[in-house]
Amino acid sequence: MLSRVYTPPYRSYRNNAGGNARRADQDTQDSDNTLPTPAAQQPQQTLQGKTTFITSPLATPQADPQWNATQGTSGNTLNPASNLQSLKYSPDEKVPLNAVLTDFHSTMQAIGIDEYTQSEVNVYLQAANLQSTKSNPDVNYIKGSIKTAADTLDSYIGTALGKPSTVVNDWASALLQQNIEFKNQKPFQMPQTKSSGNETSGESLTALGSAVVAPFKILNPDQKKQLRSTIAAAQTAQSQGDLDSAQNLLTQAHSQIADSPYPAIQGKVYRLQGQVYKQQGQFDNAIESYQSAADSFSKAQLPQKQADSLHAKASLQEDRGQLQSALATYQQVHALDAQQTDQSIQSRSLHDLGRVSLQLGDTQSAITHLQTAAEQSGTLPADVRSEMYTTLGQAYRRSGQTRDAITAFNTAARSARESGNTRLYAGSLQQYASVLLEGGQSVRAVKALEAFQKLNA
Repeated sequence: MLSRVYTPPYRSYRNNAGGNARRADQDTQDSDNTLPTPAAQQPQQTLQGKTTFITSPLATPQADPQWNATQGTSGNTLNPASNLQSLKYSPDEKVPLNAVLTDFHSTMQAIGIDEYTQSEVNVYLQAANLQSTKSNPDVNYIKGSIKTAADTLDSYIGTALGKPSTVVNDWASALLQQNIEFKNQKPFQMPQTKSSGNETSGESLTALGSAVVAPFKILNPDQKKQLRSTIAAAQTAQSQGDLDSAQNLLTQAHSQIADSPYPAIQGKVYRLQGQVYKQQGQFDNAIESYQSAADSFSKAQLPQKQADSLHAKASLQEDRGQLQSALATYQQVHALDAQQTDQSIQSRSLHDLGRVSLQLGDTQSAITHLQTAAEQSGTLPADVRSEMYTTLGQAYRRSGQTRDAITAFNTAARSARESGNTRLYAGSLQQYASVLLEGGQSVRAVKALEAFQKLNA
């Protein structure tokens, strides 16, 4: 299976540098923050055909030298005044709530807040989002949710500066004084850090919206620090092979984050717990933890991490011979991958589908998936391309398409040689020679075998 590694900040998260083409089940000390483009340098954007925001003229705090000297937790210069966004509409037009939520989210990303605060703010924005789809939206509820989100950001800024902040609240108040259309026909797809957001399920919106109504606890700075320390200690214990201690620490982390609106952090804990269960040989528990991680990342609107967690689940199902279950899970992975513009990401999940289909005896489906995977594999490392073409060659061979199998195995051998992986190249040459003999091309088969013997000399 092809290594599925995500590299922070996301996301070209499956750009494996080489090695086994199977996606590795590993997690990294990743951050959900990215370096923002200063608002003054951002191009004007359009929303429903109308020009929207550049740097806000609505609420600019008085000059304060501390703004430019203070660093956010992600390492960005904390300067919210320069990153606030504003809508520009003529007075007789209604501003869609979607545009307000987009600009609020852009401001949040530009400030560069940590993942805990980001998760908390997203809960309030999603509550407003969900309310807007009702037949008679509660305008006060929507405004209150946005104001609470603003208060949360101001609290973060105030902690960073060491003095109270109202800059985001003042900005949000100015936005809410405009002529806003609070009714949306369907839930708005909230944008993500580096790319446009993916369609969010109604279940995710309902879960996040309900969290605002039901009691939950917001972690204070000391609790967040303790949670980070617990997760880091669990990762250290895992790397040192002390798996029992790692599980105890992860159970402690679950307790620390219980009833808190931080699905991204919960997903990380579940993902790490799945890895530890796998190392302990508790495979059913590992599969369950990977699914819980995927569910949490779905709520956090992190589809790429959701796909990674589902892939870890599918990989384990495949290893245990649960091929039908693995196929169903890989299909979920591909559905998420298909939303990405990077074809190399899609090609990896297509290869997974083709490989498992081949094991299940569905040769035609395997060929269909594998052909597309190979066509989209051009930017992948050579060893990964070699494995893809090898699997395609096996599918052709099983279906009796010997000529196509020869071509596929030849491409696999050339890619393996390009990768510099001697063992992979030797295996490719063996299969290439074998299919050449089946096709009656003995001269070419002999040459391939001679090359193989030289590698093993």
